[in-house]
Amino acid sequence: AAAAGIETFIVDGRQPGLLKQALQKNHPGTRFLAKSGKDMSEQKRWLMAAKGFGQLVVDDGAAAALGNFKSLLLPGIISTRGIFDKGEVVEIVGKNGLAIAYGRSNYGSGEIQTAMNLRKALGKSKTLDKEVVHRDYMIMVE
Repeated sequence: AAAAGIETFIVDGRQPGLLKQALQKNHPGTRFLAKSGKDMSEQKRWLMAAKGFGQLVVDDGAAAALGNFKSLLLPGIISTRGIFDKGEVVEIVGKNGLAIAYGRSNYGSGEIQTAMNLRKALGKSKTLDKEVVHRDYMIMVE
């Protein structure tokens, strides 16, 4: 939320009146200031909020490429988790299970899995027409 420009508080929700105290800037919890000077488009805010049920697990090379503002391509995907359709937002995670990014998938989980199986069987043949998640429709987790 702070990365999206929203001031955020963590407080003990079991104590009455804490929300009011937080809004009055008199709070006993932890405050995260909204990041200023970071212009986040509505699309990027949507990607952060629209987390679906699907995951794409990527190798270290793909994780590094994503960190360099590259799109996610089929060869970097180790596995898929969950079921998702084309156009849905997926979580992109590293081998350690930690989130790297969120993005809109150009393919459903079944299509990706089929392409991965074909790629494995045929070698390095191209099996998808475009990137799995395009950089323009992805937001990195900080």
